[in-house]
Amino acid sequence: MTESISLKKFIFENYPLIASLGVFGALTTLFTKFENAQYLAFTSFAIFFVLILEFLDSFPDIEISSIRFIVFELLTVALLIFVGLYIFTTYVTVFWKLFLFLLLLVVYLAISIFIYLKLRLYERIQKKIPKGRLRSILKIIILLSVMAVIMFLASYTANYIIDILKA
Repeated sequence: MTESISLKKFIFENYPLIASLGVFGALTTLFTKFENAQYLAFTSFAIFFVLILEFLDSFPDIEISSIRFIVFELLTVALLIFVGLYIFTTYVTVFWKLFLFLLLLVVYLAISIFIYLKLRLYERIQKKIPKGRLRSILKIIILLSVMAVIMFLASYTANYIIDILKA
């Protein structure tokens, strides 16, 4: 029979992840208090959500968990649900705007990837730029530039559509 995993041992082994959860949970709460910081709150919550999924994934099987650990696991899931409900009720009017922005972002990314693959830009970059640090730096600059343009287009288009819907 295996020994049950205690809550104390689990916290000791996973304290960096728990600290990260605390930081992004606090940032999410802080950003919900700021005016015009919906995107920050949403992004911070998305990071918090990913971290909590990683945290939940690190839980051991219930058969080898102590009773306190099982209670802790249930309360952690409840925390995720309540934080999600808090964010949703706080920014219910903003979520449709975020959804529109993210939908347009995905569409523009798909178009960009299609163009990138169709024009074989990767091969052209490899031929023109020698291997090494310069190629890496230029690829990062190109990627950041393309992402900035795509995010601008998605934001501008989303705002344009929202203005049309409000009129």
